[in-house]
This record gives sequence, structure tokens and C-alpha cells, in this order.
Amino acid sequence: MKNRIPHITGLMLVLTALMGCSTMRTVSLDTMRPAEVTFPSDVDTLLIVDRSIYKQDAFNLIEGVLTGELPGEDRSGVQALILSFQQQLRSSPRFETIVAEEMLAGNSLTSTFPPQIPWDMVNDLSRRYQANAVVAIEIFDSDFDITNSKREVNKPANANNESGEAEEPQYFAAGTANIVIGIRIYDPKSKSIIDQQVFKRTNSWKATGLTLKEAVEKLINKGDATRALSRGVGSDFANKIAPMPIQIKRSFYGESDKTPALEQGSR
Repeated sequence: MKNRIPHITGLMLVLTALMGCSTMRTVSLDTMRPAEVTFPSDVDTLLIVDRSIYKQDAFNLIEGVLTGELPGEDRSGVQALILSFQQQLRSSPRFETIVAEEMLAGNSLTSTFPPQIPWDMVNDLSRRYQANAVVAIEIFDSDFDITNSKREVNKPANANNESGEAEEPQYFAAGTANIVIGIRIYDPKSKSIIDQQVFKRTNSWKATGLTLKEAVEKLINKGDATRALSRGVGSDFANKIAPMPIQIKRSFYGESDKTPALEQGSR
């Protein structure tokens, strides 16, 4: 008990000093936020491979019939994902990126990862593009649902805003986009998977019009909605695997009437 008295006394002195402080100061520091994923130190160049082609052309045909997907919509979504991923990585000094010219089959209608790319193929890709690791986009699926509604809204009965109100119909259209994206990272040197994750994103957009056609025409289209969600996934994945610059702020007491040493320490 006696040994605790000096500690309690010291704490009371600190609290007393802080209570006598009259000025708060804020300092900003630029630093790097660590990545969530750890890479081998020799990995500095990433090869990005689009492996989202369905294994059988019939799968693409089936999906197009069931979802109304237009040719190239998912393809432009993958391109938006890759571009966003590269742009975000430019904020970090950790990696350089290269995009492979070829596209590989692997996507499926089940939204689960396909079998891994054979290691001899991973090694071949790495050698040809002089990369240390392969980032493969192996799942990409999107859909877009449109719903509509109608309600009566009050507005002035005439253009002169004279007394009296009339109701007129107003139409609402809502579009909800969903995407599922799976990304896997291969380390050819250790023949191991560094990371793999499935991203699921959903967002809704709304528009109004005097007719249903006008409301739908104002609504975002499926391609733009898919690209918007894809860009978000690309940015999120880059932030996950690479250290990123951030600014942090810290506030502290800079002056104390009772403790001059606090001001010296602040300086």
C-alpha cells in the first residue's frame, strides 16, 4: 500500500497540471498506414490478369438471357476495376503494376472461386511480364434490377399560383446494382496464395419523372452502375494490400499556468 502512494501523488500532480492548462494545440503528421496483407519483401511488381471469362460460351449466353445483360457490360466493369486498382496503388510506393494482354477462363455462375491457376502457367506469366506476383480477377458477376412506383403530389392549380391545389401523378424509378468480385494473389516463388477475397457490393439509385418513361430514362444505366461499384472494389483492394499515406492529428495541452515545463515540452 505504501509503495502505491508515490504513484498516486504523481498522478494527482499531472491531473492538477492539466486542469490548469488553458491552451490546446494540434499537430498534424504525415505517415504510412500499414497494409493488411503481408507480401514477401522481394515482391514489388504485380501482374494483373483478367480471369473472369466463363469456361464455356454457353454460360455467357445463359446469363445474358436470364439477366438481360448486354455484351461487354461486365467486361467494362472489369476494366474499371483494374484502372481504379492501378490508380489507387500509385499513392503507395510499394508496388508497380502491369496488365496482362491475355485473358484467362475461370469465372462461373456459382460466384465461387474456380480451381487455382496451374503453377507452371503462373510461373510463365511472371517470367514473360517480369513480375513477382500475379493478381487474378477470377470472379465477376453483376445484375441490375429496376422497380417503379407512382404517387399523387400536390401542386398549384394554375401557373399563377392562385388559390386551390390539384394532384398530378409523379413516377419514381429505382435501380439496384449488385456485383460479386473475387480476387486471388499468387506468389510464384513460394507457390502459395498470398490472399484471396470475394467482394460483394450493392447500391441503389433513384429518379423521378412526370411519366414512367421519363423516370426510367433519368435513371442510371446498368453499365454505369456496374462500373461505379467496380471502381470502389478496385480502390478498396489496393488499400488492403499496400501501405498508404495518411495524415493523423493529435491534440495536446500546450501551456499551463502552474507547470511552465509543460510549455517547454510542447515546443
